[in-house]
Amino acid sequence: MADWAPQYSKAERIRLLLFHAAWAVPLFLLTEFFFFPWFERYVETAHCHHYGSVNGLALVLYSLSLSACRWVSY
Repeated sequence: MADWAPQYSKAERIRLLLFHAAWAVPLFLLTEFFFFPWFERYVETAHCHHYGSVNGLALVLYSLSLSACRWVSY
């Protein structure tokens, strides 16, 4: 077994889990209760907004398709 990397101990696994939960849970709560409701309200009126020569709805669709392409490329 010398060829393999050492495994994490139980204490290290718990510490890593708590470390990642410390940033992931607040991020989840922020997106769930603040970002998604705001985004839902924005999408309802996105066609009314213009940013230079770009329509707000087109901006939403472009950003969603770009983020989807980014996830697919990995």
